[in-house]
Amino acid sequence: MDPDKALATYRRLVMAGGELVTIKRKQPAAPPPGDDEEPEPDPEEPVIPTEVTVRARVIDASSDEMDDGSQQGRRKVIVLAEDIPSNFLPLREKGADKVVLRGALCTIEFVDDSTRRIGGVLIAYELHVSGGR
Repeated sequence: MDPDKALATYRRLVMAGGELVTIKRKQPAAPPPGDDEEPEPDPEEPVIPTEVTVRARVIDASSDEMDDGSQQGRRKVIVLAEDIPSNFLPLREKGADKVVLRGALCTIEFVDDSTRRIGGVLIAYELHVSGGR
């Protein structure tokens, strides 16, 4: 299958069986105007959340697909690569980015950007998430 056909197929799947999810990222507040130096992050400084809402296909992960064999609270969230703004990349794992799924906050454990490539073209990210049940 060529990348254009694969992308069209993924679009149909996400639109037909997908749901809205929000990917959240916390970034430190911007430095004061005129301050060109990158200051050390202050844990007391306010944190500005950054988020993007996209349509995704959510799949319960089977135990043989997860590293530790457990299944409870583990899911795959398939997001079209074209739906993630370039200024939001790369997606971060191990708790740096979170996914709000059906109102519950989930941790992105792993970002798979290889499985859903066709002919070297990234069609979709497969986010392995946990928590939120």
